[in-house]
Amino acid sequence: MDPNELLEVLEPLFDAYQHSSTGRRNSALIQSHVADVYHATRKFRANWQAKEGKQDVDEGEGEVEDSVEEWLTCLSEVLVHFFDCAISMEYTASSKHAVGAIFELVAAVASHHLVLVEEVLDRAIECSRVLLERVRASACQFIGNQVSYILTSNRLSSEERDQLLDQASQALIPRITDKAQSVRLAFNHAAGSFFSKMTEEGNETVPNEEDDPELREGLQWSLQHDPSVTNRIAALEALPVTVQTSDLVISRLRDVKPKVRCAAADLVGSLSIATQLDADQCAAVVEAGSTSRCEAIKDILVDLICSGWMRDFEFDPIRLLKKIDVVEHEESCEKLIRILLNVDRQHLSTMLTKTEFQRYWDELNSAGAGLLTQKGEIDLARLFYIRVRCQNLTVDSNHNEAVEKEAILAAILPDVPTLCEKFELHAMALMKLMIDREQTIITQNDEEMTCVCLNLLQLFDYVSLEEGSRLHLKTTMKRMLGSVLTPDDLVEGCVKALRNVVGNREDLFWDEALDVVHDLDLKNRESESTVEGAYVLRILTIISVVCEISSSQLSQASDVQRRFYSMVAPGISHDNTLVRQAAVGCLGRLGMFVGSVLFAEKLGISMVELAANELEPMEVRVQALFALTDWTLLGVSPESKILESLLQLVPELLEDTETKVVCAVAEIALRLLFSMKVLDSEWIAKLVFLFFDSRLSSPPDQIEEESQAMSEIGNPERLQQLLSLFFPGFCIQNVDAWDAFVGCVSTLLQLCMEKDNQKRKRGTKTIPVAKVIDYVLVTANNAFDFRNSEESDGHADGQSGQTFVRHVTPSLVIALQLAQFIIQKQDDCSISLLRTLCKHLGKTVIDLEIEKSWQHLSHLAELLEQLGTELTDDTCLEYIQDLIDVLSNLDIPVENDNTNIADVAKRLSVSTDDGKGIQKHNHAAMGDETIADIAEKENQDNLVPPSSNNSKSKTGRSNELQTPLKCLS
Repeated sequence: MDPNELLEVLEPLFDAYQHSSTGRRNSALIQSHVADVYHATRKFRANWQAKEGKQDVDEGEGEVEDSVEEWLTCLSEVLVHFFDCAISMEYTASSKHAVGAIFELVAAVASHHLVLVEEVLDRAIECSRVLLERVRASACQFIGNQVSYILTSNRLSSEERDQLLDQASQALIPRITDKAQSVRLAFNHAAGSFFSKMTEEGNETVPNEEDDPELREGLQWSLQHDPSVTNRIAALEALPVTVQTSDLVISRLRDVKPKVRCAAADLVGSLSIATQLDADQCAAVVEAGSTSRCEAIKDILVDLICSGWMRDFEFDPIRLLKKIDVVEHEESCEKLIRILLNVDRQHLSTMLTKTEFQRYWDELNSAGAGLLTQKGEIDLARLFYIRVRCQNLTVDSNHNEAVEKEAILAAILPDVPTLCEKFELHAMALMKLMIDREQTIITQNDEEMTCVCLNLLQLFDYVSLEEGSRLHLKTTMKRMLGSVLTPDDLVEGCVKALRNVVGNREDLFWDEALDVVHDLDLKNRESESTVEGAYVLRILTIISVVCEISSSQLSQASDVQRRFYSMVAPGISHDNTLVRQAAVGCLGRLGMFVGSVLFAEKLGISMVELAANELEPMEVRVQALFALTDWTLLGVSPESKILESLLQLVPELLEDTETKVVCAVAEIALRLLFSMKVLDSEWIAKLVFLFFDSRLSSPPDQIEEESQAMSEIGNPERLQQLLSLFFPGFCIQNVDAWDAFVGCVSTLLQLCMEKDNQKRKRGTKTIPVAKVIDYVLVTANNAFDFRNSEESDGHADGQSGQTFVRHVTPSLVIALQLAQFIIQKQDDCSISLLRTLCKHLGKTVIDLEIEKSWQHLSHLAELLEQLGTELTDDTCLEYIQDLIDVLSNLDIPVENDNTNIADVAKRLSVSTDDGKGIQKHNHAAMGDETIADIAEKENQDNLVPPSSNNSKSKTGRSNELQTPLKCLS
């Protein structure tokens, strides 16, 4: 058989399909064209047999006959030809449909015979490995089409099907991390073909029961790490949504791009809350649906919760809360109830039938109709729902009328005596459980009972108090606070409930609190309790809560302050470390309200002595430092003595070996620097060093306390996030902050050198010096660009009318510090570190249209000249030689010379092809005037405005590549 003759027969059929196809896979249209192709090939074979004089034994399509092997070989060559023609075509918007149509028809025709599939698939796999990315992407697309037809073909045995699928899978796996975005996108589409297949009718797809772990992991990697939004969306659509992958899909609800979050939200809607989502996943969906970060995803998830989830649970909010678990996900459950109560009624009516809509609101109202069950017991989920509903009533715009609101609350809540009785009953049961186990284990039952007590306490915020109920509530709360057996988790709620008793009379509240702590103090003196410091801890806890919830009026109640202080002061010298730490924290809060100067000085001196005492446990010292920092920020006297103490202790503790202590003290440094109480480049250098320290970037399983919350002070991940926000924010505050940040490089290099020397001795991880310097440079440049744009918009700097104008670029300032450091420390540096510093110094860009300081340029030239004579390593000299040559060619003017630097740059016409030496750009001027060893003030005669010339470089490149594919002649 002649393939060219068969090509002439089939070419009109393929051409007709690419003009008429809608691109729907396995549709009736493509099946019709496949039938036409095989009818034409059978007719062609019959004519060929008659011409050759061979007998035609046609036993039906697919039956083996004498000439079938030759016929299949001929047909495979033609199909490969059509594939080559399609893949060679430039893939544009106009040709996209035609290429896809040819691929589909070739794949559909080939799927009828194993020989055809093998030949075409081998050709596609070969093309998936070529250099041209367009061809690789098209090859992946075809492999996906072929897999779809392999899965639905009934002409292949299960062994043949598995072999072909494995071959296709192995060809696609290398494309997961392909450097081309279009190829990775094609992989995602192709991989999706393995997890779904068309029905026999060809009008819909159904999940494929078989799984390919390698491709599934590839899609998961793409979904998490691919920088392309389009690719992540494609991976979402291709990934099979199962119990195993639901976690990953839900995690994309927090993707940085709204389009990905919306695509993930659509997929989450296909998961059954009853069978495919656990409590953690449901809570994550609620969190995403309650945020205002993206209104589109919020609308999608609110619709899912209010219509889909509520319908699955027969519109019973209590059952839905029990599914999510109030104890484990309290905040998420609270947000869920708010979503259910505050949903737009008109919009909800469009999603539900009239009957469902009415049932929705009836169930919400009946769920909060009463606190107690028929047996007089309290159900946690129902209690929680009632508490949130009461809270929602106080802010719900639909219930502004006070009379209506009070009527609803009165119908929901029991009377105060009943609430007090139920609270005491559950609190006593909780105490008994803790006493029986000697407070060593916390069980699920304990947590649930604690949650019940806390929600009962919060209900006292919404009850109507009369004289009798006030007395009853006050007596109950004072009795609970006066017992050291009351769990610490309940103390804050009890103090707040006691605060509600007195209304707006804070003085009465302080008197009641003093009565409680006075009684506890008497019991402490008379008691022989085996629990060491239990009464003192309870006193400190109560006073701390009182200070937290009190208004600024406490600063005027000096007598109350002194009485509180007399209760707290003994705790500082207590033998129990936990008691001393609690006492320091309590004094820190109390000190914020101190109005008397003498009393403030007494507190300040005591706290300074405590923080400086090296015999004290580190936890106590750090707690004292935080108290001193808060007082400094608030301007509490004696501010100068406190600040002096902090300036001495903070740098010392930043050198501590314990990660948690370093992270906590670093937060203190952040607060002082950002408030401009301290402006020290050495502090900034240590913080930048910490930002790149391996101790803060360790995986969670290497952190001392893996379960630490991100909100807890001392958590390394928390500090990383704070530092990532601090440095840019600090730089844009004013010129002084910017100068201090840029000037930290010298100290930073010293720290990096010491770390490098430790690494050689002990094998510890080193600091990426080049990245550290680049980070400082980029942050300083971004800060200047930001402030310069604000200055151009007419915004004031906010610091005494300063303007954010510098005369030296950060690049030059850092180069000066680098050169000075190399000269001073070259003998102490390892050869690898020395080469790194010289390489970075040699890449310094000197912009003569921006630089306004001849003195800085002259000083850098002198330092480089000195380096050229002192350095003995050839590699180091090679790195800095270009910069030495550039600066040596500059005609540095004498003092008071009015030479324009930009004019000198034009005369020099220095080549910049290698990216080194002098560059000419039209940026805003910036720099630093406060670097050590450089003149503090520039000669104004040497300062000129930057040139307005804007030089642009034009580059061109050819994208024309010749395809290596050969078509059938």
